[in-house]
Amino acid sequence: MPEISEFFQRNLVIIFFIYGLGFFVIASAILLSIRPLAAIGLAAASFYIILFSIIHGTVEFIDMYAQYKWIIHGLHLTEGAGIGRLFLLISSFYFLLLFGLQLTMRNASRIKTYVIGGVNTIFLLSVIYIALSGVLKTNPKEVESATRFLLGVPSAILVGIGLYRLSFNNYLTILTEDYRWYFKGVAYASILYGIFAGLIGPKSNILFAPFFNQDLFFEYTGIPIQVLRATAAFLISYFVIRAMPLSIAVRILGSLIAVSTIVVVLGFTSYINFTALGASHNKILKLASEDKDFSYIQHSFNRLHSLMSNPAIYKNRQTYRPLLKEYIKDFEASLNEVKAMEHTDKEEMELISKIFMLSRPILRWETANIDTTNWNRLKSMIDEINKIHLSELEEFKEDAAGIFTNAKQVALAAFFVSILAVIFIWHTTARLIVKPLHTLRAGTKQIADGNLEHRIAIHTADELQRFAVDFNTMTKKLQDRTIKLEKATKELEKLSITDGLTGLFNHRHFHSMAEIEFERARRYDTNLSILILDVDNFKYYNDKHGHPSGDKVLKTLGSLTHKNTRSSDVACRYGGEEFAVLLPQTDKNHAVMAAEKIRHIIQSHEFPYEKTQPLGDVTVSIGVASYPTDAKGIKKVNELIEKADKALYKAKNEGRNKVCAS
Repeated sequence: MPEISEFFQRNLVIIFFIYGLGFFVIASAILLSIRPLAAIGLAAASFYIILFSIIHGTVEFIDMYAQYKWIIHGLHLTEGAGIGRLFLLISSFYFLLLFGLQLTMRNASRIKTYVIGGVNTIFLLSVIYIALSGVLKTNPKEVESATRFLLGVPSAILVGIGLYRLSFNNYLTILTEDYRWYFKGVAYASILYGIFAGLIGPKSNILFAPFFNQDLFFEYTGIPIQVLRATAAFLISYFVIRAMPLSIAVRILGSLIAVSTIVVVLGFTSYINFTALGASHNKILKLASEDKDFSYIQHSFNRLHSLMSNPAIYKNRQTYRPLLKEYIKDFEASLNEVKAMEHTDKEEMELISKIFMLSRPILRWETANIDTTNWNRLKSMIDEINKIHLSELEEFKEDAAGIFTNAKQVALAAFFVSILAVIFIWHTTARLIVKPLHTLRAGTKQIADGNLEHRIAIHTADELQRFAVDFNTMTKKLQDRTIKLEKATKELEKLSITDGLTGLFNHRHFHSMAEIEFERARRYDTNLSILILDVDNFKYYNDKHGHPSGDKVLKTLGSLTHKNTRSSDVACRYGGEEFAVLLPQTDKNHAVMAAEKIRHIIQSHEFPYEKTQPLGDVTVSIGVASYPTDAKGIKKVNELIEKADKALYKAKNEGRNKVCAS
């Protein structure tokens, strides 16, 4: 766990970068989908979320720069930059609140107007008060905590509720297929973000901040709260991208940007690590050089102290004066070198000052005025400053080793993230491009095979969906046209086999059906009969009463013949005043009975001017031929028709208005 905490702490710059980038991705996705969002009534709401995302992303980039500045240069943001950051943070949460109100109060326009008006007024007065009171300079953490509590938390909750409700609306023709799940994902992630970014803020004296803040959170979990905020922002951006109707080009560009971002993050992290490593290396070299000087002070002091503490030498000071002079001079030179160094540690500077104060009698050759206590104090101070310096050197060495280890860990993490990114991009491409293309191909094959009922179902909310919609529209029109064409074809076929005057089948269809039924009768050894009818003295009727009257007689005869035959029989106008009936599964006796029935019904029917006919009625003569009864030597249906025709002429010759069998 400590290793993970250290890893996050060292890479907060990258976390802030991903954090801010997530919000700019949200703004881009919404901006590129503004027309479809306007179509579902989210134009105003989209404007607010775009403003929030851009401003909030800018705040996180400022935090990234502040962290970078601290790591590389050990400097904080200027007061002006800090105030500007706070104003941006306040503005971003204000726009998020307006976005949440737009979502949750979509159906209450009048109340929404009053509520948003009140929010705007309160916000404007609050900003004026903050600007004029100077509280940003005196209590910036309190202002940030209050902003996160009073604006961040409620706005995030409102957004979550609004998007959750929105997920139940039907936008399938406008948004992507799984937009409901993604809207719910954004709703949950927004509430989580409200908790991480609103409730867990900087330590201050506002509300719960003294007991529930990001410092305590890190202390108990070992994870900087920025990591969880960045995770929530990443999830929100991912769900928004998946829900929005983005074009294929934008999705491909987004994948390329994702890969490029990984490269940029790796490069930026490497730059920060190597810059920090270079700074640590220079500091280590400086400390190592200084360490020699501090060690030499200790060495020269110990040598001088050993000389002065020797009783034999102390009694003969005059004899050893040249050596003592040399040692004191050497000690003074080492002290001056240390004093000339640039010192940043206050404790170190205080110790150097005390060492100089205690060393003055020695440097003035007043060694007799230094008692044992002062010698020991001086020795202790010199030993202590060496230990401090050595500890500082070891600390920088450990820090450099940590930076180097972090660089390797980041490279390894980037490698695994790259693999996951490739898998994710492949999966996304397969789902949003390859799979719909397969669906399109399968659909076009279905249609090409003649299945005009098939419809291509693609809900990617991009060019492929629009292409599928256009293709389905084309297929529907083609289906309608095909139905009309089939209907027209059937009508043409019907016309081609139907007699225009009587409505019966014509001569060509009769021969076609006769051949089929004759072959069936031969194959299965069944009965088949044919009737040939001819109107008696029709020329006389036609010449006397005119062709229109004659046509009416023929039409009536056709109707009577059709009504008095079975549905399996084929009645047709054979030509002129002749009619023919095909009787499948009918032997000769039943065929004669059927012919006699038709003859009798026609004779009994009252026709106009029938009394003027030679027989006093409109009558018909009928010839009958049957298979196999009359099939001796017959191999073709035409021969059977000829037999029926001969029987007809026999009926004519025997006085008309009668039925004769072959």
